[in-house]
Amino acid sequence: MNGPGQAREPGRAPYVDLHCHLLPGIDDGVSTLEEGVELARGLGRLGFGTVVATPHVRSGYWENTVESIGPALAALRGALDGDDPEILFAAENFLDDRVWDLFKQGGLIGYGEGRAALVEFPPQAIPIGARDRFFEMRIKGCRPVLAHPERYAEAWKGSEKIEPLADGGAIFLVDLPSLAGKFGRSPRRTAERLLDEGLARALCSDAHRPSDLRHVEDGMERARRLVGDEGLVELLASNPREVLAGRFEHV
Repeated sequence: MNGPGQAREPGRAPYVDLHCHLLPGIDDGVSTLEEGVELARGLGRLGFGTVVATPHVRSGYWENTVESIGPALAALRGALDGDDPEILFAAENFLDDRVWDLFKQGGLIGYGEGRAALVEFPPQAIPIGARDRFFEMRIKGCRPVLAHPERYAEAWKGSEKIEPLADGGAIFLVDLPSLAGKFGRSPRRTAERLLDEGLARALCSDAHRPSDLRHVEDGMERARRLVGDEGLVELLASNPREVLAGRFEHV
């Protein structure tokens, strides 16, 4: 599996954003380089020292590869300076059969050295066999990181249908804007419940444009009220760094 390497520790703000769409023009995220720079610097002001760009990989929509990501990544890095967040890359992989074949062939774009990968499902339903696929990913040395579990409709009335995914090895990555209510009442309440139940193991911006920054900031404040300062550091710094390093001692 492909991956971008590890984040640098010294001299960086503590927070790590594992899920962000700030590479211009390659998915439904920012359209221009200027927007990407504005979003990166806005996240830096909120305390993020490392931001992982995760462009969509979805059959028939955004068929991004390491080669297609490279120029956009280089352009954004070139427009930033040493005081701005470090930009790494992975991908948000829509786990359909074609992307699953990519995984089996070793072509899934993952975090770090490929020991973890961000995946998403259709919002309406968790696919049959998802838990088994997560088990297989773990067996083959890749920890699945589930994007926005709070936004899947099957999770809104309780965790019974998604908790088996955590048993299968998934790390639940909750969107900060969900906690701010950007996506409505049900995702917000579900995000709060996942934090309360200890199923949410990390938080992220999932920002697609600079206007999302206000939702990210509001979500951070809501999370701080729910889990405290130490809990926020765990969810935005400690656990995300373990994902990038492929250690998983606490997630």
